[in-house]
Amino acid sequence: MNNFIFRRDEIQAFQIKESEIMHRCTHDTARRAEMLIRKNILKDNLEYIIDAQLRLMFTPQTYDDMRHYVDATNNLMRRVVRETSTVYKGAPERVVSPKGGQKRFDEVCKALNLNQKMKRANYLLNGMNDLLVQVVVMDGMIDLSLLTPDMVTVFENKDNPTVLDAVLIEDAYCDEVGQTQRQWIYWSPTRHFILDRDFKTKSVDGNPEMVNPYAEQNILMNTFFPFVPIHKDDRENCFWDRYTGKDLVSATKLVALQSTFRNFMIPMQFKQLGVKQQTIDTNTGTTKSNQIKSPLDILVTNGEAQVLDWQSNLTQIGEQIEKQIFSVAGNHGISSENFKLMAQSVSGFARKVARERLDEIREDQTETWRDAEDQIFEAIKWASIVYNLNPLPEAAKLSVDFAEPKDLEDPKDEMDLKIQKIDLGVVNLLDVIMEENPDIKTEEDAEAFLQRNIDIKNRMTNRYGINFDAALLNMNGAKVQRGQTAPGVLNG
Repeated sequence: MNNFIFRRDEIQAFQIKESEIMHRCTHDTARRAEMLIRKNILKDNLEYIIDAQLRLMFTPQTYDDMRHYVDATNNLMRRVVRETSTVYKGAPERVVSPKGGQKRFDEVCKALNLNQKMKRANYLLNGMNDLLVQVVVMDGMIDLSLLTPDMVTVFENKDNPTVLDAVLIEDAYCDEVGQTQRQWIYWSPTRHFILDRDFKTKSVDGNPEMVNPYAEQNILMNTFFPFVPIHKDDRENCFWDRYTGKDLVSATKLVALQSTFRNFMIPMQFKQLGVKQQTIDTNTGTTKSNQIKSPLDILVTNGEAQVLDWQSNLTQIGEQIEKQIFSVAGNHGISSENFKLMAQSVSGFARKVARERLDEIREDQTETWRDAEDQIFEAIKWASIVYNLNPLPEAAKLSVDFAEPKDLEDPKDEMDLKIQKIDLGVVNLLDVIMEENPDIKTEEDAEAFLQRNIDIKNRMTNRYGINFDAALLNMNGAKVQRGQTAPGVLNG
Protein backbone atom coordinates (compact mmCIF):
# COMPACT_ATOMS: atom_id res chain seq x y z
CA MET A 1 0.00 0.00 0.00
CA ASN A 2 1.12 3.56 -0.71
CA ASN A 3 0.81 5.40 2.60
CA PHE A 4 0.36 9.18 2.75
CA ILE A 5 -0.01 9.61 -1.03
CA PHE A 6 -2.40 12.40 -2.00
CA ARG A 7 -4.50 11.61 -5.09
CA ARG A 8 -6.04 14.45 -7.07
CA ASP A 9 -9.61 13.17 -7.28
CA GLU A 10 -9.87 12.92 -3.50
CA ILE A 11 -10.44 16.70 -3.32
CA GLN A 12 -12.94 18.25 -5.71
CA ALA A 13 -10.87 21.37 -6.39
CA PHE A 14 -8.02 19.22 -7.75
CA GLN A 15 -10.07 16.74 -9.77
CA ILE A 16 -8.82 15.81 -13.24
CA LYS A 17 -10.74 17.75 -15.91
CA GLU A 18 -12.08 16.58 -19.28
CA SER A 19 -9.63 18.82 -21.15
CA GLU A 20 -6.70 17.21 -19.31
CA ILE A 21 -8.00 13.75 -20.15
CA MET A 22 -8.29 14.59 -23.86
CA HIS A 23 -4.76 16.08 -23.89
CA ARG A 24 -3.28 13.04 -22.11
CA CYS A 25 -4.95 10.54 -24.43
CA THR A 26 -3.79 12.44 -27.53
CA HIS A 27 -0.17 12.65 -26.40
CA ASP A 28 -0.06 9.00 -25.30
CA THR A 29 -0.78 7.64 -28.79
CA ALA A 30 2.86 6.97 -29.76
CA ARG A 31 3.62 4.95 -26.62
CA ARG A 32 0.48 2.89 -27.00
CA ALA A 33 1.25 2.22 -30.67
CA GLU A 34 4.74 0.95 -29.73
CA MET A 35 3.31 -1.39 -27.12
CA LEU A 36 0.63 -2.63 -29.53
CA ILE A 37 3.41 -3.84 -31.86
CA ARG A 38 4.90 -5.80 -28.95
CA LYS A 39 1.56 -7.30 -28.10
CA ASN A 40 0.93 -8.37 -31.69
CA ILE A 41 4.34 -10.06 -31.78
CA LEU A 42 3.52 -11.88 -28.52
CA LYS A 43 0.21 -12.97 -30.08
CA ASP A 44 2.21 -14.34 -33.04
CA ASN A 45 0.71 -11.74 -35.35
CA LEU A 46 4.11 -10.93 -36.84
CA GLU A 47 3.34 -11.32 -40.53
CA TYR A 48 1.45 -8.07 -40.99
CA ILE A 49 4.23 -6.16 -39.14
CA ILE A 50 6.85 -7.47 -41.58
CA ASP A 51 4.55 -6.78 -44.52
CA ALA A 52 4.25 -3.15 -43.40
CA GLN A 53 8.04 -2.94 -43.00
CA LEU A 54 8.56 -4.19 -46.57
CA ARG A 55 6.20 -1.51 -47.87
CA LEU A 56 8.41 1.14 -46.27
CA MET A 57 11.68 -0.36 -47.52
CA PHE A 58 10.94 -1.03 -51.18
CA THR A 59 9.24 0.47 -54.20
CA PRO A 60 5.73 -0.81 -54.98
CA GLN A 61 7.07 -3.06 -57.77
CA THR A 62 9.73 -4.70 -55.59
CA TYR A 63 7.32 -5.00 -52.66
CA ASP A 64 4.75 -6.72 -54.87
CA ASP A 65 7.37 -9.33 -55.85
CA MET A 66 8.57 -9.88 -52.28
CA ARG A 67 5.37 -9.86 -50.22
CA HIS A 68 4.57 -13.47 -51.18
CA TYR A 69 7.73 -14.67 -49.37
CA VAL A 70 7.13 -13.12 -45.94
CA ASP A 71 8.52 -15.51 -43.30
CA ALA A 72 7.23 -15.01 -39.75
CA THR A 73 7.93 -18.56 -38.55
CA ASN A 74 10.91 -17.56 -36.36
CA ASN A 75 9.12 -15.37 -33.82
CA LEU A 76 12.16 -14.73 -31.65
CA MET A 77 10.45 -12.54 -29.06
CA ARG A 78 7.57 -14.94 -28.51
CA ARG A 79 9.93 -17.85 -27.94
CA VAL A 80 12.27 -15.95 -25.59
CA VAL A 81 9.34 -14.72 -23.51
CA ARG A 82 7.80 -18.19 -23.33
CA GLU A 83 11.13 -19.69 -22.19
CA THR A 84 11.41 -17.12 -19.39
CA SER A 85 7.76 -17.31 -18.25
CA THR A 86 7.69 -20.45 -16.13
CA VAL A 87 6.51 -19.23 -12.71
CA TYR A 88 3.09 -20.85 -13.26
CA LYS A 89 4.27 -23.91 -15.16
CA GLY A 90 3.10 -25.85 -12.13
CA ALA A 91 0.03 -24.82 -10.15
CA PRO A 92 0.93 -23.04 -6.88
CA GLU A 93 -0.67 -23.92 -3.57
CA ARG A 94 -2.77 -21.07 -2.16
CA VAL A 95 -3.64 -21.18 1.54
CA VAL A 96 -6.10 -18.75 3.13
CA SER A 97 -6.04 -17.99 6.82
CA PRO A 98 -8.22 -18.19 8.80
CA LYS A 99 -9.36 -21.44 7.24
CA GLY A 100 -12.97 -20.27 7.06
CA GLY A 101 -12.20 -18.37 3.86
CA GLN A 102 -10.43 -21.23 2.04
CA LYS A 103 -13.53 -22.86 0.55
CA ARG A 104 -14.93 -19.58 -0.77
CA PHE A 105 -11.60 -18.54 -2.30
CA ASP A 106 -11.21 -21.98 -3.94
CA GLU A 107 -14.64 -21.45 -5.52
CA VAL A 108 -13.54 -18.06 -6.90
CA CYS A 109 -10.26 -19.50 -8.21
CA LYS A 110 -12.06 -22.31 -9.99
CA ALA A 111 -14.73 -20.03 -11.49
CA LEU A 112 -12.24 -17.57 -12.97
CA ASN A 113 -9.62 -20.25 -13.82
CA LEU A 114 -7.01 -18.36 -11.81
CA ASN A 115 -4.00 -20.53 -12.66
CA GLN A 116 -4.47 -20.03 -16.41
CA LYS A 117 -5.06 -16.30 -15.93
CA MET A 118 -1.87 -15.95 -13.90
CA LYS A 119 0.12 -18.03 -16.39
CA ARG A 120 -1.02 -15.67 -19.16
CA ALA A 121 -0.23 -12.66 -16.96
CA ASN A 122 3.32 -13.96 -16.38
CA TYR A 123 3.81 -14.21 -20.14
CA LEU A 124 2.39 -10.76 -20.88
CA LEU A 125 4.40 -9.06 -18.13
CA ASN A 126 7.69 -10.48 -19.41
CA GLY A 127 6.91 -9.22 -22.89
CA MET A 128 5.28 -5.88 -22.08
CA ASN A 129 7.16 -4.88 -18.85
CA ASP A 130 3.97 -3.69 -17.12
CA LEU A 131 0.48 -5.00 -16.50
CA LEU A 132 -2.71 -3.82 -14.81
CA VAL A 133 -4.90 -6.54 -13.35
CA GLN A 134 -8.50 -5.41 -12.89
CA VAL A 135 -10.96 -7.29 -10.70
CA VAL A 136 -14.27 -7.31 -12.59
CA VAL A 137 -17.72 -8.22 -11.23
CA MET A 138 -20.30 -9.27 -13.82
CA ASP A 139 -23.58 -11.10 -13.24
CA GLY A 140 -22.58 -11.86 -9.67
CA MET A 141 -19.29 -13.48 -10.72
CA ILE A 142 -15.75 -12.28 -9.98
CA ASP A 143 -13.28 -12.29 -12.85
CA LEU A 144 -9.88 -10.83 -13.74
CA SER A 145 -9.15 -8.60 -16.73
CA LEU A 146 -5.52 -8.33 -17.89
CA LEU A 147 -4.88 -4.80 -19.18
CA THR A 148 -1.69 -4.36 -21.21
CA PRO A 149 0.06 -0.98 -21.71
CA ASP A 150 -1.39 -0.54 -25.22
CA MET A 151 -4.92 -0.54 -23.79
CA VAL A 152 -4.42 2.00 -21.02
CA THR A 153 -3.49 5.65 -20.51
CA VAL A 154 -2.62 6.72 -16.96
CA PHE A 155 -2.27 9.84 -14.85
CA GLU A 156 0.84 9.45 -12.73
CA ASN A 157 0.98 10.96 -9.25
CA LYS A 158 3.10 14.12 -9.24
CA ASP A 159 4.72 13.28 -5.89
CA ASN A 160 5.40 9.66 -6.81
CA PRO A 161 5.13 8.80 -10.55
CA THR A 162 5.06 5.08 -9.77
CA VAL A 163 1.63 5.61 -8.17
CA LEU A 164 -1.50 6.21 -10.23
CA ASP A 165 -3.97 9.06 -9.81
CA ALA A 166 -6.27 7.76 -12.56
CA VAL A 167 -6.63 5.11 -15.27
CA LEU A 168 -8.22 5.46 -18.72
CA ILE A 169 -9.15 2.24 -20.53
CA GLU A 170 -9.93 2.46 -24.24
CA ASP A 171 -13.12 0.64 -25.15
CA ALA A 172 -15.06 0.07 -28.37
CA TYR A 173 -18.71 -0.80 -28.97
CA CYS A 174 -21.25 -0.98 -31.80
CA ASP A 175 -23.94 1.70 -31.86
CA GLU A 176 -27.56 1.34 -32.99
CA VAL A 177 -26.63 1.40 -36.70
CA GLY A 178 -23.75 -1.08 -36.36
CA GLN A 179 -20.95 1.49 -36.45
CA THR A 180 -17.93 0.93 -34.18
CA GLN A 181 -17.63 3.75 -31.66
CA ARG A 182 -14.76 4.46 -29.29
CA GLN A 183 -15.05 5.51 -25.68
CA TRP A 184 -12.86 5.76 -22.59
CA ILE A 185 -13.61 4.22 -19.20
CA TYR A 186 -12.29 6.44 -16.43
CA TRP A 187 -11.26 5.18 -13.01
CA SER A 188 -9.66 6.96 -10.08
CA PRO A 189 -9.60 5.84 -6.44
CA THR A 190 -12.81 7.83 -5.88
CA ARG A 191 -14.49 8.40 -9.31
CA HIS A 192 -15.71 6.17 -12.14
CA PHE A 193 -17.45 7.21 -15.39
CA ILE A 194 -17.33 6.98 -19.20
CA LEU A 195 -16.06 9.54 -21.71
CA ASP A 196 -17.44 9.39 -25.24
CA ARG A 197 -15.41 10.00 -28.41
CA ASP A 198 -15.76 13.77 -27.83
CA PHE A 199 -14.50 13.34 -24.25
CA LYS A 200 -17.83 14.23 -22.69
CA THR A 201 -18.63 12.44 -19.45
CA LYS A 202 -21.57 10.12 -18.88
CA SER A 203 -22.37 7.80 -16.03
CA VAL A 204 -22.01 4.04 -15.97
CA ASP A 205 -25.29 2.13 -15.80
CA GLY A 206 -26.35 1.81 -12.18
CA ASN A 207 -23.84 4.42 -10.99
CA PRO A 208 -25.37 7.89 -11.58
CA GLU A 209 -23.15 9.42 -8.88
CA MET A 210 -20.05 8.44 -10.92
CA VAL A 211 -18.38 7.09 -7.77
CA ASN A 212 -15.80 4.30 -7.61
CA PRO A 213 -17.57 1.47 -5.71
CA TYR A 214 -14.38 0.98 -3.68
CA ALA A 215 -13.95 4.71 -2.87
CA GLU A 216 -14.34 4.27 0.90
CA GLN A 217 -11.78 1.47 1.09
CA ASN A 218 -9.38 3.31 -1.24
CA ILE A 219 -9.40 6.43 0.95
CA LEU A 220 -9.06 4.54 4.23
CA MET A 221 -6.42 2.08 2.99
CA ASN A 222 -4.72 4.34 0.42
CA THR A 223 -5.30 1.74 -2.32
CA PHE A 224 -6.65 1.86 -5.88
CA PHE A 225 -9.14 -0.99 -6.15
CA PRO A 226 -10.19 -2.64 -8.42
CA PHE A 227 -6.69 -2.42 -9.97
CA VAL A 228 -3.43 -4.18 -9.16
CA PRO A 229 -0.38 -2.83 -11.04
CA ILE A 230 2.44 -5.31 -11.68
CA HIS A 231 5.88 -4.30 -12.95
CA LYS A 232 8.61 -6.53 -14.33
CA ASP A 233 11.27 -4.49 -12.50
CA ASP A 234 11.34 -1.82 -9.81
CA ARG A 235 10.16 1.64 -10.85
CA GLU A 236 11.66 4.93 -9.64
CA ASN A 237 10.50 7.89 -11.72
CA CYS A 238 7.82 6.51 -14.01
CA PHE A 239 4.94 4.05 -14.19
CA TRP A 240 5.50 2.62 -17.70
CA ASP A 241 8.72 1.06 -19.02
CA ARG A 242 8.84 1.59 -22.79
CA TYR A 243 12.47 0.65 -23.32
CA THR A 244 13.34 -2.69 -21.71
CA GLY A 245 13.06 -5.37 -24.38
CA LYS A 246 13.28 -3.01 -27.36
CA ASP A 247 16.31 -4.98 -28.54
CA LEU A 248 14.17 -8.11 -28.60
CA VAL A 249 11.47 -6.40 -30.67
CA SER A 250 14.05 -5.09 -33.17
CA ALA A 251 15.83 -8.45 -33.40
CA THR A 252 12.53 -10.26 -34.01
CA LYS A 253 11.74 -7.97 -36.92
CA LEU A 254 15.29 -8.28 -38.29
CA VAL A 255 15.27 -12.09 -38.16
CA ALA A 256 11.87 -12.17 -39.90
CA LEU A 257 13.12 -9.78 -42.59
CA GLN A 258 16.31 -11.76 -43.15
CA SER A 259 14.29 -14.97 -43.43
CA THR A 260 11.99 -13.24 -45.91
CA PHE A 261 14.95 -12.12 -48.03
CA ARG A 262 16.29 -15.68 -48.02
CA ASN A 263 12.92 -17.03 -49.13
CA PHE A 264 12.83 -14.46 -51.92
CA MET A 265 16.33 -15.42 -53.08
CA ILE A 266 15.53 -19.12 -53.53
CA PRO A 267 13.34 -18.73 -56.66
CA MET A 268 15.64 -15.95 -57.89
CA GLN A 269 18.39 -18.56 -58.34
CA PHE A 270 16.50 -19.68 -61.44
CA LYS A 271 16.25 -16.18 -62.94
CA GLN A 272 18.58 -13.67 -64.54
CA LEU A 273 19.10 -10.13 -63.39
CA GLY A 274 19.45 -7.12 -65.66
CA VAL A 275 22.33 -4.81 -64.69
CA LYS A 276 23.81 -1.74 -66.30
CA GLN A 277 27.32 -0.38 -66.18
CA GLN A 278 26.96 3.35 -65.59
CA THR A 279 28.59 5.68 -68.13
CA ILE A 280 26.88 9.02 -67.48
CA ASP A 281 25.21 9.71 -64.15
CA THR A 282 22.68 12.50 -64.58
CA ASN A 283 21.77 12.24 -60.90
CA THR A 284 25.25 12.42 -59.38
CA GLY A 285 25.50 10.68 -56.06
CA THR A 286 22.09 9.06 -56.21
CA THR A 287 22.54 6.08 -58.53
CA LYS A 288 23.96 3.75 -55.90
CA SER A 289 21.26 4.43 -53.35
CA ASN A 290 18.51 4.26 -55.96
CA GLN A 291 19.72 0.89 -57.25
CA ILE A 292 19.80 -0.43 -53.69
CA LYS A 293 16.19 0.64 -53.22
CA SER A 294 15.11 -0.71 -56.61
CA PRO A 295 17.16 -2.47 -59.30
CA LEU A 296 14.70 -1.02 -61.82
CA ASP A 297 16.47 2.34 -61.44
CA ILE A 298 19.02 1.17 -64.01
CA LEU A 299 16.41 1.56 -66.76
CA VAL A 300 16.26 5.35 -66.35
CA THR A 301 20.04 5.98 -66.52
CA ASN A 302 22.60 5.88 -69.32
CA GLY A 303 24.97 2.92 -69.66
CA GLU A 304 25.61 -0.55 -71.05
CA ALA A 305 23.06 -3.24 -70.13
CA GLN A 306 24.10 -6.80 -69.22
CA VAL A 307 22.37 -9.94 -67.94
CA LEU A 308 23.77 -11.86 -64.95
CA ASP A 309 22.71 -15.00 -63.13
CA TRP A 310 21.46 -14.30 -59.60
CA GLN A 311 23.55 -16.29 -57.13
CA SER A 312 23.29 -16.18 -53.33
CA ASN A 313 24.98 -18.16 -50.59
CA LEU A 314 21.81 -19.33 -48.88
CA THR A 315 23.73 -21.43 -46.35
CA GLN A 316 25.70 -18.41 -45.20
CA ILE A 317 22.52 -16.36 -44.87
CA GLY A 318 20.95 -19.14 -42.79
CA GLU A 319 24.00 -19.30 -40.52
CA GLN A 320 23.84 -15.53 -40.03
CA ILE A 321 20.18 -15.74 -39.03
CA GLU A 322 20.93 -18.53 -36.56
CA LYS A 323 23.83 -16.55 -35.11
CA GLN A 324 21.56 -13.56 -34.62
CA ILE A 325 18.98 -15.72 -32.84
CA PHE A 326 21.49 -17.27 -30.45
CA SER A 327 23.07 -13.89 -29.68
CA VAL A 328 19.77 -12.28 -28.67
CA ALA A 329 18.64 -15.38 -26.75
CA GLY A 330 21.91 -15.32 -24.78
CA ASN A 331 21.35 -11.68 -23.86
CA HIS A 332 18.07 -12.73 -22.26
CA GLY A 333 19.48 -15.62 -20.23
CA ILE A 334 18.77 -18.51 -22.62
CA SER A 335 21.70 -20.71 -23.56
CA SER A 336 22.13 -21.97 -27.12
CA GLU A 337 21.44 -25.52 -25.83
CA ASN A 338 17.94 -24.44 -24.78
CA PHE A 339 17.40 -22.53 -28.01
CA LYS A 340 18.45 -25.06 -30.63
CA LEU A 341 16.32 -24.86 -33.74
CA MET A 342 16.28 -28.66 -33.92
CA ALA A 343 15.58 -31.05 -31.06
CA GLN A 344 18.58 -32.85 -29.59
CA SER A 345 18.97 -35.61 -27.04
CA VAL A 346 20.94 -34.41 -24.00
CA SER A 347 21.45 -35.76 -20.51
CA GLY A 348 19.47 -34.50 -17.56
CA PHE A 349 22.61 -32.96 -16.03
CA ALA A 350 23.47 -31.10 -19.24
CA ARG A 351 19.91 -29.82 -19.44
CA LYS A 352 20.08 -28.65 -15.83
CA VAL A 353 23.33 -26.76 -16.45
CA ALA A 354 21.86 -25.13 -19.57
CA ARG A 355 18.82 -23.98 -17.58
CA GLU A 356 20.78 -22.58 -14.65
CA ARG A 357 20.34 -18.93 -15.71
CA LEU A 358 16.66 -19.50 -16.52
CA ASP A 359 16.12 -20.93 -13.04
CA GLU A 360 17.68 -17.78 -11.55
CA ILE A 361 15.35 -15.63 -13.65
CA ARG A 362 12.37 -17.69 -12.49
CA GLU A 363 13.41 -17.32 -8.86
CA ASP A 364 13.56 -13.52 -9.24
CA GLN A 365 10.15 -13.48 -10.92
CA THR A 366 8.63 -15.61 -8.17
CA GLU A 367 9.04 -12.80 -5.63
CA THR A 368 7.27 -10.37 -7.96
CA TRP A 369 4.37 -12.76 -8.38
CA ARG A 370 4.20 -13.55 -4.67
CA ASP A 371 3.49 -9.85 -4.02
CA ALA A 372 1.08 -9.74 -6.96
CA GLU A 373 -0.87 -12.76 -5.68
CA ASP A 374 -1.23 -11.07 -2.30
CA GLN A 375 -2.53 -7.82 -3.83
CA ILE A 376 -4.88 -9.65 -6.22
CA PHE A 377 -6.27 -11.62 -3.28
CA GLU A 378 -6.95 -8.35 -1.44
CA ALA A 379 -8.74 -6.94 -4.51
CA ILE A 380 -10.84 -10.12 -4.87
CA LYS A 381 -11.63 -10.09 -1.15
CA TRP A 382 -12.87 -6.49 -1.25
CA ALA A 383 -14.87 -7.17 -4.42
CA SER A 384 -16.68 -9.98 -2.60
CA ILE A 385 -17.34 -7.63 0.35
CA VAL A 386 -18.38 -4.52 -1.62
CA TYR A 387 -20.71 -6.46 -3.94
CA ASN A 388 -21.82 -8.85 -1.15
CA LEU A 389 -20.89 -11.99 -3.09
CA ASN A 390 -20.61 -14.56 -0.30
CA PRO A 391 -17.86 -12.32 1.16
CA LEU A 392 -14.45 -13.52 2.19
CA PRO A 393 -13.56 -12.64 5.81
CA GLU A 394 -12.19 -9.10 6.03
CA ALA A 395 -9.21 -10.35 8.06
CA ALA A 396 -8.38 -13.13 5.54
CA LYS A 397 -4.79 -13.35 4.32
CA LEU A 398 -3.18 -15.43 1.57
CA SER A 399 0.07 -17.36 1.48
CA VAL A 400 1.35 -18.88 -1.76
CA ASP A 401 3.75 -21.79 -2.23
CA PHE A 402 4.97 -21.86 -5.83
CA ALA A 403 5.64 -25.25 -7.39
CA GLU A 404 9.30 -26.05 -7.91
CA PRO A 405 10.32 -26.68 -11.52
CA LYS A 406 10.80 -30.33 -12.44
CA ASP A 407 13.95 -31.25 -14.33
CA LEU A 408 13.76 -33.94 -16.99
CA GLU A 409 16.07 -36.73 -15.91
CA ASP A 410 17.41 -39.73 -17.79
CA PRO A 411 15.08 -42.56 -16.66
CA LYS A 412 18.05 -44.90 -16.17
CA ASP A 413 19.87 -42.37 -13.95
CA GLU A 414 16.68 -41.79 -11.98
CA MET A 415 16.18 -45.54 -11.46
CA ASP A 416 19.81 -46.04 -10.40
CA LEU A 417 19.42 -43.25 -7.84
CA LYS A 418 16.31 -44.85 -6.37
CA ILE A 419 18.07 -48.24 -6.13
CA GLN A 420 20.99 -46.60 -4.29
CA LYS A 421 18.60 -44.90 -1.87
CA ILE A 422 16.90 -48.23 -1.16
CA ASP A 423 20.28 -49.97 -0.63
CA LEU A 424 21.40 -47.23 1.78
CA GLY A 425 18.13 -47.36 3.70
CA VAL A 426 17.20 -43.75 2.87
CA VAL A 427 13.85 -44.97 1.54
CA ASN A 428 12.21 -48.36 1.25
CA LEU A 429 10.66 -50.07 -1.73
CA LEU A 430 7.15 -49.31 -0.54
CA ASP A 431 7.96 -45.56 -0.46
CA VAL A 432 9.04 -45.76 -4.10
CA ILE A 433 5.85 -47.60 -5.05
CA MET A 434 3.69 -44.91 -3.42
CA GLU A 435 5.70 -42.16 -5.15
CA GLU A 436 5.26 -43.80 -8.55
CA ASN A 437 1.57 -44.53 -7.92
CA PRO A 438 -0.15 -41.54 -6.24
CA ASP A 439 -3.40 -43.50 -5.87
CA ILE A 440 -1.69 -45.84 -3.38
CA LYS A 441 -1.91 -44.15 0.03
CA THR A 442 -0.81 -46.79 2.59
CA GLU A 443 2.10 -49.20 2.99
CA GLU A 444 -0.37 -52.08 3.15
CA ASP A 445 -1.73 -51.20 -0.30
CA ALA A 446 1.82 -50.72 -1.59
CA GLU A 447 2.84 -54.16 -0.30
CA ALA A 448 -0.22 -55.76 -1.93
CA PHE A 449 0.67 -53.98 -5.19
CA LEU A 450 4.26 -55.28 -4.98
CA GLN A 451 3.14 -58.85 -4.25
CA ARG A 452 0.77 -58.77 -7.21
CA ASN A 453 3.54 -57.64 -9.57
CA ILE A 454 5.90 -60.32 -8.27
CA ASP A 455 3.24 -62.97 -8.84
CA ILE A 456 2.71 -61.72 -12.43
CA LYS A 457 6.48 -61.75 -13.05
CA ASN A 458 6.82 -65.34 -11.79
CA ARG A 459 3.81 -66.45 -13.82
CA MET A 460 5.20 -64.88 -17.01
CA THR A 461 8.59 -66.52 -16.38
CA ASN A 462 7.08 -69.97 -15.88
CA ARG A 463 4.65 -69.72 -18.78
CA TYR A 464 6.84 -68.10 -21.46
CA GLY A 465 10.37 -68.66 -20.22
CA ILE A 466 11.14 -64.94 -20.02
CA ASN A 467 14.32 -64.15 -18.11
CA PHE A 468 13.72 -60.64 -16.71
CA ASP A 469 17.17 -60.39 -15.14
CA ALA A 470 18.85 -61.00 -18.50
CA ALA A 471 16.53 -58.46 -20.12
CA LEU A 472 17.55 -55.81 -17.58
CA LEU A 473 21.23 -56.58 -18.14
CA ASN A 474 20.69 -56.16 -21.87
CA MET A 475 19.00 -52.77 -21.33
CA ASN A 476 21.94 -51.67 -19.19
CA GLY A 477 24.54 -52.08 -21.88
CA ALA A 478 24.56 -55.41 -23.71
CA LYS A 479 24.49 -54.71 -27.45
CA VAL A 480 22.26 -56.92 -29.50
CA GLN A 481 22.32 -56.92 -33.28
CA ARG A 482 19.04 -55.95 -34.87
CA GLY A 483 17.06 -59.05 -35.84
CA GLN A 484 18.79 -61.27 -33.18
CA THR A 485 17.38 -62.41 -29.89
CA ALA A 486 19.09 -61.29 -26.72
CA PRO A 487 20.74 -64.32 -25.09
CA GLY A 488 18.79 -65.64 -22.14
CA VAL A 489 15.75 -63.42 -22.76
CA LEU A 490 13.66 -66.18 -24.34
CA ASN A 491 14.53 -69.73 -23.41
CA GLY A 492 11.99 -71.48 -25.51
